[in-house]
Amino acid sequence: PFFEAHQKLVDDFRAEIWNFFDRLKAYTAAPTAELKQELSADFDELFSRTTGYDELDHRIALTRQKKHALLLVLDFPEVPLDNNEAERALREYVIKRKISNGTRTEDGTQAWEVFLSLLDTCRKNAVNFYDYLCDRISRSYEIPSLASVVLAHSRDGPC
Repeated sequence: PFFEAHQKLVDDFRAEIWNFFDRLKAYTAAPTAELKQELSADFDELFSRTTGYDELDHRIALTRQKKHALLLVLDFPEVPLDNNEAERALREYVIKRKISNGTRTEDGTQAWEVFLSLLDTCRKNAVNFYDYLCDRISRSYEIPSLASVVLAHSRDGPC
């Protein structure tokens, strides 16, 4: 915002959002039905206001429309509140694409995506990627399939 009054409105609203976010984090640690109702009501109050700054009011209204997705954590406290893990998973792919200027063919793109997906899955499940590839290429199958490793980790619960 250009005007100081609008900057203050944005800063104040941003502080309230971070306060709400902190309360959501606390909810994930100790969810209760009462706190769930309180947070839902507070979301409605926070994102139903009018500040007088049109751009901020428009953003508030857009956010209010996404309430169900944004407060999914109230029904499923194990859902992460941010997408940092997804961002990190894409980082390697984006850096490699930037350095190499991408692939030349659709097949190359598909192969690249498959191998980077395997690499990330191995990393997240403490499987050595190189050993896994050697195991599969040699067809010795001494290392369990990634599907079985992921399934076993999912049964163990969140890390």
